[in-house]
Amino acid sequence: MLCNLAKDAWIPCMGPRGDVRLQGLGEIFAKAEEIRDLAVQPHERIALMRLLQCITLAAGGIESAAAYLREWEGAFELYAEGAGGAFLQLPGLEGEARVELRKLAPAGTAGNSSSLFENDAARTQVSPAQAALHLLTLQNFAPCGTIGTALWAGEPTARKTPDVCPAGPCAAGSALHALLLGRNLRDTLLLSLRTLRQSPLPLGRPVWEQIPQSPRDSAALLNATGTLCGRLVPLCRAVRLAGDRCILARGLDYGSEPSPEPSMVTADGRPIGTAPHLPLWRCAPAALASLSGQELPPGTALWMGCLMTDRAKVLGTRELRLPLPAGVPPEAAAESLRTLTTAADALEARTAEAAERYAEDVCAEPRRAAALRREAALRFRSEVQHALPDLLRADREEVQDTLTLCSHRALSCVCPHAGPRARCAARQAARLLPEALVSPAATPATSPYPTDPAALVAHLLRLRRDPQQLAALRTLLDRTGRKPGLRLLHDCGAGDSAAELVAALFALHPYHTERPGYGPSATYRRLALAGRSHPAQTAARLRQLAASGPAGLAAQMPALITALRHSIIPVNYRELYIELCDASRTGKECPRVSVNIHAA
Repeated sequence: MLCNLAKDAWIPCMGPRGDVRLQGLGEIFAKAEEIRDLAVQPHERIALMRLLQCITLAAGGIESAAAYLREWEGAFELYAEGAGGAFLQLPGLEGEARVELRKLAPAGTAGNSSSLFENDAARTQVSPAQAALHLLTLQNFAPCGTIGTALWAGEPTARKTPDVCPAGPCAAGSALHALLLGRNLRDTLLLSLRTLRQSPLPLGRPVWEQIPQSPRDSAALLNATGTLCGRLVPLCRAVRLAGDRCILARGLDYGSEPSPEPSMVTADGRPIGTAPHLPLWRCAPAALASLSGQELPPGTALWMGCLMTDRAKVLGTRELRLPLPAGVPPEAAAESLRTLTTAADALEARTAEAAERYAEDVCAEPRRAAALRREAALRFRSEVQHALPDLLRADREEVQDTLTLCSHRALSCVCPHAGPRARCAARQAARLLPEALVSPAATPATSPYPTDPAALVAHLLRLRRDPQQLAALRTLLDRTGRKPGLRLLHDCGAGDSAAELVAALFALHPYHTERPGYGPSATYRRLALAGRSHPAQTAARLRQLAASGPAGLAAQMPALITALRHSIIPVNYRELYIELCDASRTGKECPRVSVNIHAA
């Protein structure tokens, strides 16, 4: 089996039109200006960016990277023998290849993190491209826990079996990572190199140029663990691929308390961890603090992401993309976010108190009141996150007005209005909040995707590659009170009803296409065919749902998507989203037909 990562395609990249295809390292550097972004999971993005940064530093610049890859082409073989070994695999490793390749994925079914689709995953063959991405990500984000023992150059990798192995250098403490994203991959790489130049570590050489040959190869070990290029592409696990299985053991030692990596968000010199209930935008001031005094080009966005772990258990991934206002210095944006956090904390407490008051008036159950209080706080944080691009550009008075509107939206979403008693309780609860200048229902939540619909589709395509996250997305409109799929959608910045509608359709019908002739009219015909209805009725139903708000969407959507469960007709979700956004925001007239919204 042959796979050279410098030549063969293995990295999912998004083109200028939102199309996603695999590309090799050489092609990525040759066409960096044509690549819009990487279409990968958050932890995969961090690992890939560290690899691209390491190659750029070793080559002396982006322009020289293609020639550098041709010179070191042999070091990027995924399956190789000899003294040089294979890419990110220790040479001379011996043992039983008993670990399946799919378990190289840190967020997969490794350790005690079981997948909802364990049996399906076991039958799926891992391609060389997937194995390469899993291997690179594992070396950065391997979770801690027990691991087997192998022989490296005749010496055991651990003193006892099984070995308690520390987490990878990027995964310790669910550390948060930050990147600056430009208009294309070339701009992103140039922006990321600014942060690397501030590292106190010596430059060193990449591990593939000086691969450790044994546990006694002190010079190579020092280069791999004590230099910038060595740590950018670490070897925290001893791996050797062998067919559909691999040897997996403890790798190089990066210290019991590894120093913060250049991509980590730090406070007082220590990495900042995160938790599922904490919004990532609260950590943005710390991420922007390292950029003080720099002038950022227009179109720059702050990206933050992490792999959340609980010891050996992988909890999931999180990410946030925050567009930075043009012409606003990073320190000014950081100060605005600190002020915003103080004001948001006060309104969040009042929103939670109002939701608790509503629950006490309606059902008088303490457990229900506590649950509604938590749900209102989470919804308020999501509403603030959606409005962040506007909040960063607003003055102090406009910020307070927007936050007040977010609190009313959050309270309206979690407090049903069905029945006179509920409506009266909702009015009484709303009086505990500051008066909103605009009706919460009159102004939809801010979302960046009407001007960038390809980003939403790319996010959904990334979720489709992970069965566990796709299963969570399928509960987007499940009225259980938890809504994990809605949280996945909020992490990518989408929050309007049109985005939630498209995501719900995609969850049970993930057959996206951008082929010619599959525009909105053809999409409506194909959806109508699956639902055995008229195209005009289907178009009217979707337009009404896109403008109905979260409550109406949750109540009316399940029946519509039931018909798509076993359908494999292709749908252009990008064009459909553009049309639904236009219908819901401009008040476009729907066809005047009789529509039974609950009909399957």
